[in-house]
Amino acid sequence: MAKRVGNIELGVVLGVGGFGKVYMGHDTTNNKDVAVKIINKDFVKQLNLDEYIQREIEIMQRIRHKHVIKLIQVVDLPKSYCLIMELARNGELFDRILQSKRFDEALGRNVFQQLLSAVVYCHKKGVVHRDLKAENLLLGENNELKVCDFGLSRYTFQKSVPDGEIVFTSLAGSTDYQAPEVIGTEGYHGFTCDVWSCGVILYFMLT
Repeated sequence: MAKRVGNIELGVVLGVGGFGKVYMGHDTTNNKDVAVKIINKDFVKQLNLDEYIQREIEIMQRIRHKHVIKLIQVVDLPKSYCLIMELARNGELFDRILQSKRFDEALGRNVFQQLLSAVVYCHKKGVVHRDLKAENLLLGENNELKVCDFGLSRYTFQKSVPDGEIVFTSLAGSTDYQAPEVIGTEGYHGFTCDVWSCGVILYFMLT
């Protein structure tokens, strides 16, 4: 794999997701550290995931919120998509919870308020995340919460649908955080399932 993406020097692997790996990067032009998500195009084509990748990019380009990881630039290479994003230096909320055993109510409340702020913003934009979990919540400067990984996100309104809101039937998210209706047979609403996942995250933080 190339050691650079344009003016970005690549470093260690920060994480591995369903669609690609995330690397530490350094922007030599701005002298600024970033995160670089690299998605293999052959893998995307093989699994017919191009629609998901394009949607993830489009949604992240639309969303600008202090508690959502910012997409800075997309570099389209012959063999990969490279998403240049802001770097959350303090890692996953999941790891912080494990280290602490559990959060006290004041800390849990503070984190939960930041999470809800991001989720409400996305929902007002007509976007549902569908994979909210502690592993997809990062900690930036001063441990400010950052929602990441919009690979399973969807728009939830469609003019051709009665009442506008889409009822999803595809399985999405991680089992421990899924609302019961996601694994049912009658479909589910993305808004309410995101809220369920938020509740699971709160429970995880406090217990």
